[in-house]
Order: sequence, then structure tokens, then C-alpha cells
Amino acid sequence: IYFQEEEDCQVGQVLLEIEIESDAKTGDVVGVNQVYIPEEVIKPDRKVKYSGEALEKRGNISMDDKVLATPAVRSLAKKANIDLTKVTGTGKQGRVLAEDVQKFVEQKSQPAQTAGQGQTISAQNQQQKVEQPQKQAPPQQTSQTLFKAAQGTTGEEKLTIKMNDFQKGMQKTMTEALKIPHFYYKDEIDVTQLMEFRAKIKQNLNANVTVMTLLIKAFSLALKEYPLVNSTYDPEKPFEYTIHKSHNINIAIASQNGLVVPNIKNCQDLSIMQVQEEVNRLRVIAEKGQVTPKDLFGGTITLSNIGNIGGTYTAPIILPPQVCIVGIGKVQVLPRFDGTPKDGGEYKVKAAKIMNISFGCDHRILDGATVANFSNKWKLYLENPELMCLDMH
Repeated sequence: IYFQEEEDCQVGQVLLEIEIESDAKTGDVVGVNQVYIPEEVIKPDRKVKYSGEALEKRGNISMDDKVLATPAVRSLAKKANIDLTKVTGTGKQGRVLAEDVQKFVEQKSQPAQTAGQGQTISAQNQQQKVEQPQKQAPPQQTSQTLFKAAQGTTGEEKLTIKMNDFQKGMQKTMTEALKIPHFYYKDEIDVTQLMEFRAKIKQNLNANVTVMTLLIKAFSLALKEYPLVNSTYDPEKPFEYTIHKSHNINIAIASQNGLVVPNIKNCQDLSIMQVQEEVNRLRVIAEKGQVTPKDLFGGTITLSNIGNIGGTYTAPIILPPQVCIVGIGKVQVLPRFDGTPKDGGEYKVKAAKIMNISFGCDHRILDGATVANFSNKWKLYLENPELMCLDMH
């Protein structure tokens, strides 16, 4: 310990060193880990003094150990056989950074100036030089060989990326989501008539209604009959859950900051055109990076349309505290039987526009029968859009 009780330790200075047990024999030099004081533990109104003599209390510690540097930087220096005390640190409090080591290696690897022709060597030295074979000098360390060695034997180049705020939020949310006992239910829906219904809206009303908008509205209508699917669950209150009357449906949108999942509030009270307006609004603000907390929070269930990119079935992960998420696959034209046998008991094959759906559900709240019944109701509306219009009131 470098500092005694009541002494002040400056930010970035060595506080103590911890010896690590190892299999080393007596007399072997073992490494030590240095413990530093982070800035956040120092109160801003506290006057900090530096006790210089404290650093000299442990004379058996090498000067290299007192240089401010991370273990990764020390490892790089060790591989390059560099004394850190000779490296000028450009980091805070003189900390040696990886860039400093790299620069030092590059300077060290520059070819030395050759001696002039006017210099002479004695005959005795020349004779010794002939008689004694020279040892082969180790290869010069360059920045490329140094960092290649640090990256491992594969020679693979690596790049460490810091997460942005959206990615940090996703990391935390998905880590919690993996604690949920998921079960999955998958089916396919014939959306041939839904596509024709959408074309009629565009033709007669001169309105561009997306398939996603129709999926959202039909989804909300099905939730009225099966409200349990529109629940949230708090594991801190393990024996209760909340059913929401408001259908605040989250939709996944790709943005410049990554994937964002805003929600459309009160879908049960919106018309098809009003849902479309909300979809358009959320897409615009997502592309501009202007999604507000009001748009992000308060969702009760999620639809994720991976079909815009590709894929059929998926295994979506629930967005807690919700208890259900649905992944929507791409629409494909596939051969299907029309369900009406011809004379002689044969079925007619037709070209159908098929969309795959994948439910991810919290098995603590939902069971397979409830999800299957809800899915069938949703499927009924999508395969018969006129029924969806009749139930909109």
C-alpha cells in the first residue's frame, strides 16, 4: 500500500499493488496488479494532494510497474520488448496508450544512419570480427508485426466498436428477455384476397395503404376477442399480470441509429387510414433519428416485419414486459389446393400468396391454445378482409 491512513491519493496514481498467487518458485518474479482510483469516486469539492514520497515506499517494484498503462498496453510492450518507462504517454495523467507504443515501435524500427567511409576499424577488431561468428539479430518489430502478434496466430484484424445509446438499450432489453420462458407458434396465411383488397383501396381511394397497416388493424381487432395476449408481466410481482385495454402496437423500424421499436397508440380506436398515417409518421422520424421517448415507451405487443428484408419463419424474442411478439415473413407465391374438390374427388391447385407468421410467447402467462385461437382469428380477418371491415366500429 503506497498511501497511509489520512493521506490523499491523486486521481490516476497507484493506490496499492496486489500480488497474485502462481506456481512460480521461490525467487521468481511474479506480476502485480495495480489498483487505480477512478475519477467518479473523488468528490469535486475535495482538495486533493499528492504525496510523492509514498510512491517510493516499495523499492522492490520496478519503474515499469509504476507507469500508467492498461494490461493490454503492457502486453503489447512486452511482446515488442519495450521498456514502458522510455515511452512518452499521451493519455490522461501521462498514461501510455496503445498508440504511444505503436509510435515508439515505428521510431525504433527506422534504419539507423550508416557510418561514413572515413571511419576506420583497427585490424585487431577486424580479425576478431572474422574469427567470432556474429549472432543473428532479431527481426525488427514494426507496428504491423506488433499488432499482428497481439491479435493472435490467425493474423485476423479486429476492430472494437463502442455501442451507441440505442444499441445499449437493446443489449439490456434482450439480456432481460432471455430470462423469459419462450414458446413458439407458427402458421401460414393466404393473403391473396388481402392483396386484392389493398389494390382496390389504392384504385378507388387513391390512397397507398401498406400491407403492414392492414396487418396491424386486423391484429387489433383480434385482440378485442383475446385480450390476454395484450398483457404485460412484471417478474417482481410473479403472481399477477396486467391486461391492457389500449392496443399500443410496437413495430420494428430500421433507422440511422439502428433498429428502433416505436409503438402506435390506441390502435383499437383508429381507422385503417389513421393507422397508415401513424406508420408513415413513425417511419419518417425514425429515419431522421427523432424518435421520442413517448413513441418508444408504453407498448403492449410487438409486430416485427422481417419479410421486408427476407426470410419466412423466425424465432422472435419478446420485448419485456410484454408477453407476445409476432414475426412476419415475406409474401411468396406458392402452389396451394383451393379446398374445393373437383368431380372425382380431385383438388384444384392454384397460385396463392402465402405469408408466414411466428409467435414468440411468454409461457408464464400464455398457453398454446390461447395463442392458436388468437392466431386463427387474426388469420380469418386477413384471409377475408371484408369481415375485418364489418367488425370495425
